[in-house]
Amino acid sequence: MTFSTQIKAELVQNKLIDKHWNVFLAGFFQNNLKLLYNRNWSFKVQSEALKEQFVQNLKFDFKTKASKKYFLFEFNADINVINTLLKLDVTTSELVVKQVYLIAAFLSGGSVSDLINSNNFHLQISSNNEFQIQQLLKLFSFFKKTVKQNQLVVYLKSYEKICNFLKLIQAFDGYLAFENKQLEKSFTLNQLRKSNLEVANLMKTIRSNNQTNQLQLKSFIKSSSFAKRPLNFQRYCLIKSDHPDWSLEQIANFFFTKYNIKISRSGIQHFSVNLKKLCQ
Repeated sequence: MTFSTQIKAELVQNKLIDKHWNVFLAGFFQNNLKLLYNRNWSFKVQSEALKEQFVQNLKFDFKTKASKKYFLFEFNADINVINTLLKLDVTTSELVVKQVYLIAAFLSGGSVSDLINSNNFHLQISSNNEFQIQQLLKLFSFFKKTVKQNQLVVYLKSYEKICNFLKLIQAFDGYLAFENKQLEKSFTLNQLRKSNLEVANLMKTIRSNNQTNQLQLKSFIKSSSFAKRPLNFQRYCLIKSDHPDWSLEQIANFFFTKYNIKISRSGIQHFSVNLKKLCQ
């Protein structure tokens, strides 16, 4: 189930729809209704729950057809009755009426980005009705308008504004899921920043220690005690001085290539331990 489907499943169950059915019809029909012929009209719904909502409340004589993607309603109604719905303006109505209209508009043409795979939050309502788009812009002033695929669209990209819209249309479960996703995202980003800072500090420490060790090594090579050490140990010190980042294996390979001497990595490690003791 997508997050859009989850939100719509919650909205369909809102009891306000039954109480303000004509407002709901207006919000839905202003985007979704098509005139077939004479006084015959059609519209589509995509969920079983929304289909049942119309079956229970639609006062017109209707018939339904089911396909794999949607349910098609066809009904007969007087054009004056339909025009009243299509021209309904709720921008100056009480809050509950505005909420029902927005619920219908979202159920008709709304979508929101999925929580799992999306890093950028996006909510939109598409409509082919300029009158409805203008109402949506007034009902929720944070909406911005654009055109996508020959459809008018109002949209939100801000996390806070999407949360506010979900609360306005009483999609409270969706709002909480959205909040939790943002908290997870913020926590992950904070952990990543913290981890990056720790790595950066560690690298600074390592570089500082390496610089100190190199100075101590060069000082030891110049000391009188250096010449008293075994030849291979002296060679190790010189190699380490010239190539401080080499691994044990690289140094062992160099011994074999340069001096034809086989020294195991454990032997090189032994040189390293002795050098650290001498440089302390």
